[in-house]
Amino acid sequence: MLRLSIGEKTSQADVVFKGTVIEKSCFTDLQNNIFTLNKILVTENKKGTTAEIVDLITPGGKVEGKAQLFFPSLNLEPDQSGLFYCEVKNGNYYPVGLNQGFEPISQNEEKSSALD
Repeated sequence: MLRLSIGEKTSQADVVFKGTVIEKSCFTDLQNNIFTLNKILVTENKKGTTAEIVDLITPGGKVEGKAQLFFPSLNLEPDQSGLFYCEVKNGNYYPVGLNQGFEPISQNEEKSSALD
């Protein structure tokens, strides 16, 4: 997969927002593919508008002892904050360029940007 520039990610994204992962769970579709549902608390919209909480779906995860892994993939954890570049399809959010659709923001970066 080719590395996308910030401009390319922004152009491909329907929405770009800052947010924090508040919850994650895994599920299977009708073909038994496993996905992870990441609930994101949106703190600031940069492009487009979103609800306060969005469901970001990523491929892979673990359900009932069965795991599916994808590479490259975006693996998020609760309390992780960052900038999300997402496509919106049928009301669900998907990261642009799989793992490239997220740029982490540290707590210190959040505090310093709040002071600007």
